Amino acid sequence: MVISKDTYSKWLDHPYMLDKVEVDALNELIGVFPFCQTNHILYSIGLQNIESLNFNQTLKKTAAYA
Repeated sequence: MVISKDTYSKWLDHPYMLDKVEVDALNELIGVFPFCQTNHILYSIGLQNIESLNFNQTLKKTAAYA
C-alpha cells in the first residue's frame, strides 16, 4: 500500500471529508503500521463520517493507541 505524501496531508487537513474508499485505505495502512496513532485517529473519524457500525468498537481501540 503506497499513499502519497500529498494524499496523506489532505487527509490530515480535511479529516471530515474521508469517505469509504479512503477509510479502506486507512485500514490497510493500520495493518502495515499498527502503532501509528495518527492512522488510527483518521480511521476512527472516517468510520464516523460513513456512519459505520464499527465506530464505537474502533474508538475504544483508538483511545488505547493514542
